[in-house]
Amino acid sequence: MQDVTVDEQYFTIAPKKSKEITITYIPQAAGIFRGTIEVDCSGQSVLKTIDISATSVEYFIFMIDENGIQTNMVDFGNVYFGQYTDKEYFLVNNSPVP
Repeated sequence: MQDVTVDEQYFTIAPKKSKEITITYIPQAAGIFRGTIEVDCSGQSVLKTIDISATSVEYFIFMIDENGIQTNMVDFGNVYFGQYTDKEYFLVNNSPVP
């Protein structure tokens, strides 16, 4: 699986013990991801599987000017030395996470 990696792929867990592993998900595109990790348990003829699912969303931020128009630039026009100008914009996060 290209989007999912496991930090250690081969190890032994002693009876009645546990092992901490890190599973990393790095999405290649927005969308729903489903996959499995196969676990080979010694002494068993069937592979065990761990189901993995994730949803990757696009990170989409944009600005809206004072007229409610979406923009990606700020144009201050001519500003003379020693003076200043300011403009108000709203920065919008259109993704489902902060």
